[in-house]
Amino acid sequence: MAPRQLAEVLGLIIDAHHQDSGDVREANTFLIPVDFREEFAPDLAEVAGELGLAPEDVIRVFTGSSLRISLLAAAMAPMMDGVDFPAPVSRCALPRTNVPAGSIMVAGNNAIIQPFPGPSGWKVIGRTPLRICDIAEQPAITYAAGDSVSFTAIGPLQWARYEGRFLRPVKGETP
Repeated sequence: MAPRQLAEVLGLIIDAHHQDSGDVREANTFLIPVDFREEFAPDLAEVAGELGLAPEDVIRVFTGSSLRISLLAAAMAPMMDGVDFPAPVSRCALPRTNVPAGSIMVAGNNAIIQPFPGPSGWKVIGRTPLRICDIAEQPAITYAAGDSVSFTAIGPLQWARYEGRFLRPVKGETP
């Protein structure tokens, strides 16, 4: 995405997200499906080795963690704290130049979701088939600082069920 296009997208997102309604926004809850297959999780084995866990234990701990969005990072990426790993996870020694949209990444005790393709130095442990940011939607993002996030593991058959759907808060049912 060209810098001018990115600036336009960010402007639209910020405008949509900060419309003055006069009401205090209530925190939302999200349940995000994640595929942890190797093709979507190039750093999962490395993270497991760093933590002294098996990859399936990293997935179990990650999906068992209750996270909170602490801030919106570059390109409106939801940065979350509260990953219950036994130790902080290091960043990549050499950052990637193009991480796919929907990638679920970890560093320290934090997680982040890549909303658009782009560079990152965080370790990629999975990918969601959901669109988490879309300027065609109103609002373009449905999450904000203070929202709660949980992740659930899915496989290839479930991927097709969620692929391309826009991320919405949980309202008494799974997404």
